[in-house]
Amino acid sequence: MIDLNKYLFSAFAIISLSVPLAIAQDSDEDVEEVIVTGSRIIDPNIISSSQIAVVDGQDIIEAGVTRVEDYLNDMPQISPGQSITNSNGSNGTATVNLRNLGCSRTLVLMNGRRMVPGTTGGGNCADLNTIPTLHRTFFLVGGLTFLLSLEIGVPLFRFDYRKSKHLMTNLFYTLTTLIINLLGASLILLAADFNAMHSTGILNMIEFPLWAKILCGLLILDFIGAWLVHWLEHKVKWMWKFHVIHHSDRYVDATTGLRHHPGESVFRLLFTSLAVFVSGASFGIVMLYQTLSGFFAHLTHTNIRAINFLEPILSKIFVTPNFHKIHHHYVLPHTDRNYGNIFSIWDHLFGTAIKVDNMEMISYGIDTHMDIKETEHIKTMLLIPFKEYRPPVGAKFTED
Repeated sequence: MIDLNKYLFSAFAIISLSVPLAIAQDSDEDVEEVIVTGSRIIDPNIISSSQIAVVDGQDIIEAGVTRVEDYLNDMPQISPGQSITNSNGSNGTATVNLRNLGCSRTLVLMNGRRMVPGTTGGGNCADLNTIPTLHRTFFLVGGLTFLLSLEIGVPLFRFDYRKSKHLMTNLFYTLTTLIINLLGASLILLAADFNAMHSTGILNMIEFPLWAKILCGLLILDFIGAWLVHWLEHKVKWMWKFHVIHHSDRYVDATTGLRHHPGESVFRLLFTSLAVFVSGASFGIVMLYQTLSGFFAHLTHTNIRAINFLEPILSKIFVTPNFHKIHHHYVLPHTDRNYGNIFSIWDHLFGTAIKVDNMEMISYGIDTHMDIKETEHIKTMLLIPFKEYRPPVGAKFTED
């Protein structure tokens, strides 16, 4: 008797094995790729076991997010900290915690450069919100170019001078200031790191919401790092002799902002570091302050006419071009007034603010150094602090 079930099973097995072979034989091309549904993951950060995660702008665009941290915190190898769906200990910073090593042990590179540790809330973690140095440079250079353009269109005074020569002289001092600040940046970073490690400084001793911490940080940095050192330069004779170079400019314009003798740049660097230490400001707040400080240094010296109805309002809080130009009048008492850099509130608070209704009466320079041969040549200007003190009209200092 024929076993029908046995033959049916054998036939089914033969058909099952032969169909794929037949299909393969019918194809003219060899199989080069096999795709399993669910495995088409194009992100190398997900399929790779590497200890390095790389993200570029295209990745963020394709993910449809607007913040870097939102993209990073959705990656499986990064422990979520803060994003649009996670807020573990929110303090307004954007940090990365790779493979749960901790943000302080995660090295973050932006455009191939290490991001400096320091967040607005303190700590040794790299904050993705920190403004990159290149962007700050573009901001300052672009701002200076814009201000120089405004001087051509709406000048307060029409100077009769060689603008190119004046520009090159002041840019020399701007360059020396930038070099000294770059060399001394480690001192500022040291103060910020010390505060982060030991929770020292005013901002670390009192609980502030993020917006208040940033505002208070800017105020303290501006007071100690700009107003106080400026006031001292007008009150201490040997410091004044360095500061004279800044006041000796008879054609104050946007390039005058960083016209500082290298010695004065060192003073200001030391006081900025002191301000960071006292305030407890994070490196992020310091970078924001220095960017604003550099911009205001150029803005407040710009040779432009003020908007009359806005001037009285703005100058109550901020240093405006007209507010600061009074400080550059060539004789006392104007020279010893309006010391502010970003905020004018310090001058109003300490009684050093002065108002001039007719700006046409302002004449730039300093009465002790009115000789252009001395104040427009770099070599002679550099030697001024080492020469005998010259008392101005209404002498600033009594002779010892």
